[in-house]
Amino acid sequence: MFFAAAFLMTALAAPPARGNANRSNPLPAVPPVTLANAWTTVGLPAAPLGIAVHNGTLWVCGKDAMVAESSDGGRHWTVRNLQRNGEMLYAFAFFGKGAMGAFGTGRAWLRSSDGGATWGERPSSSYYGLRQVAFANANDGYGISSSQIAWTHDGGATWNFASNQTMPLGVAALDGQHAAVISEAKGGGQEVVMSTNDGGSHWNRIAFPKGWRLEGIFAGTTHFHLFGKQTQGAQTTPMAVYSSDGRHWQVDSALPGVPSGCDQGGCLFAGGGTDGGWAVFPFMTLTYQLPNDAQEPATNDWAVSGDTFCRVSSDLRCRTGRTPWTAAAASRPGEN
Repeated sequence: MFFAAAFLMTALAAPPARGNANRSNPLPAVPPVTLANAWTTVGLPAAPLGIAVHNGTLWVCGKDAMVAESSDGGRHWTVRNLQRNGEMLYAFAFFGKGAMGAFGTGRAWLRSSDGGATWGERPSSSYYGLRQVAFANANDGYGISSSQIAWTHDGGATWNFASNQTMPLGVAALDGQHAAVISEAKGGGQEVVMSTNDGGSHWNRIAFPKGWRLEGIFAGTTHFHLFGKQTQGAQTTPMAVYSSDGRHWQVDSALPGVPSGCDQGGCLFAGGGTDGGWAVFPFMTLTYQLPNDAQEPATNDWAVSGDTFCRVSSDLRCRTGRTPWTAAAASRPGEN
């Protein structure tokens, strides 16, 4: 089934970028932390709302347009942007060659062209705020808000938004023309995948069987990979499917358990370690496991770098304790 995308295309006439590039006041320092096999709070100057890892560096964004980074596994943090009473930032996107973006509320997003050292606002009358963003390359990106799907083909200078009768949960971009969004149907109906094969001009709606819960979607080299769970009566079983176009899905190989806590880095699985802890399972292979921590479990916003696992809730908390996964790792179907 197709529906015509509603276009809101407005040419960007950008005023001079605002951000920390022209800041006269120094950015606040973050006290270093000593990490151990227990959760430790990182004293950031604003509440964190999102976290990501790129090339081993941890990135956190949040209220007051805060951006902070750590290149040593969360032990030392540097604030790269902060604007009191600024927008709330929820997600990062990485474009390659030192270019990256931070996205959230308002009519502007932040962009860095020097690997995150400095940031500037990119105002746009066609941008309406996004909670998650995935770029296939420097120009082609897709994002989601609480009720809309968005896409850009000029590096974020202009954005197109389409409303639908679902609540988007996750987005993945295979290339400039192919993207997929997992959504929860409003009113408790069937969960769906919205996919495009023509850069957003048209979107396909694929409804999954009742009782299926879609937890996470990822883009490999040639296929989308979707993880979730299926509930029948009192029994819940994991499910995984993959697709080259977002419309036709095939059953994937078995998962190590029922997934939860999925973000763009992978999913968490209870019972992953010898002590019943968490297994982290990116879309390609099993890589590591975490110790059990029933009193303070992981959240849906997490990232791993080196021996450190960090998660975002009301604050940023990090810990060590990651150990190699002992089970054999297998590539996802359709990928090398």
